[in-house]
Amino acid sequence: MTSFDFMLSTIRRIYESDRNFSYDSMWKTCAIAEKIMQELRLKHIQTLSFPSDGVIDHGGWLMPLGWNPKNAVLEAVLPDGSVHRICSYDKMPCSLMLYSRSVDVTVAVVTPETNDLNGKIVLVTDHYPNMKETVSWFNRGAIGIISSYLVGSYAGKRDLKHLQDSCQWCNYLIPFWPVEGNPFGFSISPNKGHELSNFLKRDGHLVLHAKINAEVSPGSIPLVTGLLPGDTDEEILITAHLFEQGANDNASGAALALALVRALSGQKLKRGIRLMFTHEVRSLQAYLNTVKRRPHIISGIDFDMVAVSNDKQILVGDNAPVFPNYAPYLLRHLIEKNCPAYSARISEFSAMDTAFGEPRIGVPMTFLYLKGDPNYHKSSDTPEKISREILETTYSLAKKYVKFLANAQYRDAAKLARIVFDCEYPKIAETAESVHNFAVFQAVSRLNSIEKLVRNPDEKKKLGKLLSPMKEKLNRLSVVGLSRKLPGLKEREQMCSIVPEKTFYGFFSFEKYIPRRNQFLAIAPLIQGWNAPDWVNYALMWADGKRNALEIWTLLRDCGKEVEPEQLLALMYFMEEQGYVKFSKTLKYTVTIEDDKKPPSSIKRNRNGKETNATVAKKGCNVKNEVGKQKDR
Repeated sequence: MTSFDFMLSTIRRIYESDRNFSYDSMWKTCAIAEKIMQELRLKHIQTLSFPSDGVIDHGGWLMPLGWNPKNAVLEAVLPDGSVHRICSYDKMPCSLMLYSRSVDVTVAVVTPETNDLNGKIVLVTDHYPNMKETVSWFNRGAIGIISSYLVGSYAGKRDLKHLQDSCQWCNYLIPFWPVEGNPFGFSISPNKGHELSNFLKRDGHLVLHAKINAEVSPGSIPLVTGLLPGDTDEEILITAHLFEQGANDNASGAALALALVRALSGQKLKRGIRLMFTHEVRSLQAYLNTVKRRPHIISGIDFDMVAVSNDKQILVGDNAPVFPNYAPYLLRHLIEKNCPAYSARISEFSAMDTAFGEPRIGVPMTFLYLKGDPNYHKSSDTPEKISREILETTYSLAKKYVKFLANAQYRDAAKLARIVFDCEYPKIAETAESVHNFAVFQAVSRLNSIEKLVRNPDEKKKLGKLLSPMKEKLNRLSVVGLSRKLPGLKEREQMCSIVPEKTFYGFFSFEKYIPRRNQFLAIAPLIQGWNAPDWVNYALMWADGKRNALEIWTLLRDCGKEVEPEQLLALMYFMEEQGYVKFSKTLKYTVTIEDDKKPPSSIKRNRNGKETNATVAKKGCNVKNEVGKQKDR
């Protein structure tokens, strides 16, 4: 069986289970993944399970309630008394919104603009609603939602007419935490949405019958793992998600990972290759924050949507700006060398299954993600839409990347250092002076990360000698006495006195606070579904118990995130109150202006990690000998 045939077969096996995206099917998919790993003779195969009840969170990410739909139908009750079937879960699972509760109701349909939503179903056809909107509709008395909108710019194109009869997979519109009532939703095709809108406009009213039988209760979410052993305890990590309804956006990443270990099985590998298949982001967050002993992972990659692309653009994930490393440059180099028909764009650190790459863990990671799938999150994302040319290309590319890291030694690390330096030095030399120092810091960090690939002490020393002149040349680009505009005195005093330390691993999400938005007015604008604004995660990941809030604010500004000092302070006080950071005990400063030219990132510290009076004064924070310990809020 060719590698492509193996991947397509694997995609079909996973798709047949996951297309139902229920929690019952989730565990069936785990069994399928384990069986394939056994067929490939991987070691340490297991499915880990993490409690999931809509209340437990890991870094603000809620572990959702378990959900098992048995059947669901939506019908239009016409004025003459006849019933017209619109959709059913049995024929198209994607038509039922994830986490819909059991109901059996016959009620009127209204548009979102209607004043009285009480006891009605809201029909939305002109945009894709977000969780904030849908929760507000439920709070105003709506009992259900119907959406016919397709996400993306492909729906109106002539060569993609099939999309008009597909429906959007709505996985993030119905509350997945305990709520009063039985909120539900259906996703229908644009053609059917147009039909319902015409009924509503013509007759002035429309009545629908919704019947759903779905079990919603506390459960657990899984993470499937297995290992292709190497000669040492070092491992290369490959992550991919399962448990969603699509073929490309779901099964393709895991299929690619399994094909790689299949191809490399039997070959001599210095490092093992560890697979982790997740409930996207969530079970990896649970893993990092509950599993006490983790494997010795030194590098990794995440695969997501690797089998379809209309524009042949590859997004290459980066851990920058919080933990810049060599991984994205290595992947981009391989793309440029081996895939001339494809373009590569490096993306900043974002919430995918790359949380091992956060600074507290420090694994150089990237992700391989192809844009341009017209069927993204739609019922039309089926195995028949998989592109052989795209999947074979990503397989060949990923194989080169993983094999390189699995066997990399000094000579390979030396080549990688040259790739990184040749990317960074010209770029920094051409940038404006205002970002020089931060860019140099990032470039040096990327070079330092290469040292993880060399374990032998003599080779490590040799690599250090090779990297030293590169780092010196980069450091000579730093601008001494770079002028910086600092916050006002009051904010500066507060920011200097706060030294936050993150208490969890991975990314932060505000989804735990969606139903309680009004209780946290100071940070309410930041509360969103799925993840958090990127600067929030950067600020938290820089909160290492060594930097004060002013230094974190400066780093945010240097990487292009214009955050008001008051906004950062409000975030840190909220995070400390909720237990996501703790404040280190430090000196309480009274601040006067002395010199705004010295960047806060250059502050030196004494052995206890405290800023000395002299260095604080240098950066514009002059201490008036108010010795005392900051009180926890």
